[in-house]
Amino acid sequence: MKRKGLIYTWSLLQYGFIVDGKEIFFLHGSEILEGAEKATVGAKVEFEVGPPFPGKKYPKALKVVVGGTN
Repeated sequence: MKRKGLIYTWSLLQYGFIVDGKEIFFLHGSEILEGAEKATVGAKVEFEVGPPFPGKKYPKALKVVVGGTN
């Protein structure tokens, strides 16, 4: 199931977090399928959800499309 949210934090090292209501998801730049050049704080995204990395709290955002999807 596709989810929609906003990039809440973004690092020049190509990772950050997405918020969808009160839920938080980890985003790694390698999971961005479209719009990587638009990945900035506040950008709209559409994504799928995967399990968190072992020992981590937040689920992963997968198959992310940045911009123009919401």
